[in-house]
Amino acid sequence: MKNNIQYTFFLFFISFVIHSQTKEINGEITYNASFQYNEIIEKVNEMKTTELSKNLLKSSIKKSSDIKFILKFNRNESLFMKEKKIEENKKNFTEILVAAKGFYYSNALENDVLQQKESFGDYFLISIPTVKWNLTQDKKKIGDYICYKATTEKKAEGRNGSFTKKIVAWYTQSIPFNYGPKEYKGLPGVILELQEGEILFKAIEIKLNPTKNKIVKPNKGKKVTLEEYNKIVKEIVTKYR
Repeated sequence: MKNNIQYTFFLFFISFVIHSQTKEINGEITYNASFQYNEIIEKVNEMKTTELSKNLLKSSIKKSSDIKFILKFNRNESLFMKEKKIEENKKNFTEILVAAKGFYYSNALENDVLQQKESFGDYFLISIPTVKWNLTQDKKKIGDYICYKATTEKKAEGRNGSFTKKIVAWYTQSIPFNYGPKEYKGLPGVILELQEGEILFKAIEIKLNPTKNKIVKPNKGKKVTLEEYNKIVKEIVTKYR
């Protein structure tokens, strides 16, 4: 009986220590977003269009540059956004592929992610369902952090209908928060590297407790589900075609 009481107290003490350590932690991670060049070119070559169109597209791809994103987080919530706005008159193929417009807000206690974005002159607040992950024992080191691999799939809409993207995430339990790039969350640690189809997000700078991170939940725009938003976009694109 005495041993059971001591063991229960030990578990309570450990939980208290972990909670105390993570309670005040806040952080900021900078990610570099780049695309896998060879895979993109291969897909361009397979497109059913003229050689002139293919060459123009390849030229745009070669001129494109990487994009940086910021993930701000604390124990309760996170905000993911582009580091700075790219010039409006500069076409960047990477930005088109990443498709990470606006802000991604996540709350540790909620089951979805809220994306605020502007489309066709209107603002939307899109509720994105939580990702279901497949955890593995594969691991590697990213910087000073031991990371574990998790995979999932994502259905997306394109000009030729829906398709599936393969997602690979590498998360570290050394930063015990379930956040990551875009809508990808729910793992037992922050995601430091994520490959979404041909796009690779990689953490290049990690700051823990830099300052107090004040995170404001986006509230501007029409509230819709992801399914409703995709339907709206499809109707508008069809109308303009």
